[in-house]
This record gives sequence, C-alpha cells and structure tokens, in this order.
Amino acid sequence: MHENFIHSFTELESWEQTQILSSLQRVATMMDADKLDASPLLDVNAPTDL
Repeated sequence: MHENFIHSFTELESWEQTQILSSLQRVATMMDADKLDASPLLDVNAPTDL
C-alpha cells in the first residue's frame, strides 16, 4: 500500500502534490495533531490475528 501511494503521489503534477500537502497540513492543524502522540497507532507490520 505504501509503495502504491508513493508511486501515485510522485506521478501527480507538482501543483497537485502541493495542494494535497497543504490540505493535509491544514487538517492536522485543525485537529491539534502536533499535540498527539501517534506512535502507538503507527505499525508497519501486518496484523497477525487475521
């Protein structure tokens, strides 16, 4: 999934990449994301209980 996103994102025009990043930064600011500890939520391993 990560590789697909990276490939698709890099294929976008520069202005599209900038627009997406700007929007995501705005959303993160609105959610006070700088005050959150997201490390417990980030896991690069596949779930083992499926």
